[in-house]
Amino acid sequence: ATKYVGKMLDGGVVDDEMVDHCEAYAMYVRSLLTDNSMLIVEESVNYSDWVPNGYGTADAIVVDFDDKHMHVIDFKYGKGITVDAYKNTQGQLYALGAWSELGFLHDIDYITIHIYQPRKDNISAWSLKLEELLKFGDYAKSRAELAVNCELGEELYPSEKGCQWCAYQANCPALYNFTNETVGN
Repeated sequence: ATKYVGKMLDGGVVDDEMVDHCEAYAMYVRSLLTDNSMLIVEESVNYSDWVPNGYGTADAIVVDFDDKHMHVIDFKYGKGITVDAYKNTQGQLYALGAWSELGFLHDIDYITIHIYQPRKDNISAWSLKLEELLKFGDYAKSRAELAVNCELGEELYPSEKGCQWCAYQANCPALYNFTNETVGN
């Protein structure tokens, strides 16, 4: 990656720190590979079966065919918020999308969600059984349906953290009410 130092990519100039972190991330992902695994990079994942219009891009996915294990890795380069893999909603949704699109290749029994966040010195991983992931998917689906149909009423608790990445926030009546109460009419 050093050949990119000083060059403009994605609206920013590549520096030595970026190269070091990206190469370390690539080594981390490679450490998950086995003799009988597959690596997929920058894979579009669709989890619309659980959340309407749900999609994203998984930074890396490793499918280990011998262990029936799928790894979903999220590279977070920012320095703002430390993100943990444990019960990470985005990670679980991306894992659902990855499993939905790649599960036909081979039986998957376990999924590990990885967060690689080098500028916060944070690397975390959390493993769960496929059944647990699908149970989360059922929960996410029921909550998404309630939210989209505006049926949550008092059960919906908007917050800065909770709403930060929500794609539905522009149409959320609870967030609208919360904002009006906070800012004033």
